[in-house]
Parts: sequence; C-alpha cells; structure tokens
Amino acid sequence: MSTINWAKDFEGFQLGVLNYAIRLKGVQLGVINIIEEGEDALPIGLLSFVKNGYYEFDLTAGEAIYSNLNFKMGVERLYTIFKLGYSSYQGKPVYSFGGGFGTSIFLSEKQYLNLDLSSNQIYIDNNGDSQTNGLNKLDLNYKFYILDKLSLLIGPSFNVYVTGKKINGEYGTINIPYTVYEHEYAVKKLFMWIGLNVGVSAKF
Repeated sequence: MSTINWAKDFEGFQLGVLNYAIRLKGVQLGVINIIEEGEDALPIGLLSFVKNGYYEFDLTAGEAIYSNLNFKMGVERLYTIFKLGYSSYQGKPVYSFGGGFGTSIFLSEKQYLNLDLSSNQIYIDNNGDSQTNGLNKLDLNYKFYILDKLSLLIGPSFNVYVTGKKINGEYGTINIPYTVYEHEYAVKKLFMWIGLNVGVSAKF
C-alpha cells in the first residue's frame, strides 16, 4: 500500500489514495482510480476514470423525491453514483444530496438491469441542521435502449427513511405514500416502503 501507485502494466491489487495504470488486470481500491486499458479491471473508489468505461446520467422521478439527477462513473460491473434531488413538502423546497454504488446487468443488446444502492441526506427549506434526515435506497431499474446511448428506465425501489426532524409536530420532511414498516424511537422515526422510479438515461 502507498499513497500513489503508478504502473504501466499491472496485474493484481492496487491499494492507495491515487491509483494509475495504463493496463490493469485486477482490482484498484482508492479515492481516485485511473485506468487507460482495463477490460478486466475492477476499480473501487470515490472517483474512477476508465477509458471507454461506464459514464451515465439518469434523470428520474420518484414518489418521495420528485426529480432526481444521478451521475454514474466507473465500469459496468461496479460504478460510483452521485445524486442530486429536488422535491417539496408542505410548500417548502426539499433538496437531497447523496451517493452510492451500483452494477449494470446485461440482458440483451438493448436491455439492462441496474442495481443501485445509495444514501441521501435530506434538507428542507435550505436548512442544513445536524438532525438525522436520511433516505437510503435500493433501486432495481430495467432499461430499454431506444437509441444507441439513450434508454428509458422503470423499476421498483426499497426505501428506508430515518429522520429526527419534525414539521408541525410530525416526523419527516418528504411525502411518504405509505409504509410497510415504521417505528418511532426516542428522538427519531424509521419508515420503510416500496416505491417506483421512472425516467431516462444517457450514456456518453
């Protein structure tokens, strides 16, 4: 392990803050990973730059966070997700920021499944206080490519929302359609439900 790993041809496991390889057959684990040629490579990190890798924008709508913009980067087997969202609750603007990891599963030339796991912090009315207010999601999206780089997506999501923030005496700052399970603790409340994502996706 070192802070910076720099290799021309590498086979095995690179571990560092910054990992770079011209040709890699193996795994990179670091904050920043860079690969020039790596069909058999698996980068794991915050930022993974892979030539001819997986780069995609998703614009989706959901039942709790109405508008979502997701950016994905890495490789199809494992990519990093950066998320922004906007919604409203009782007439106040709601923003979400988060990240996670996912994988793309090949079904056919025009059909894929994306399995994404993410964690999102929720802010209401530009209020960034320290109270717990997080939405964790497991999304399974079916994608059908209508053009070479453009696809339509739809799929279920499993949602776990934990909040210590109250509005008008009630826990929560997002519109929850229903719950399959909920539990109130001393200073926070847990909600679970199954939702739906619909949207479009563009690769580049």
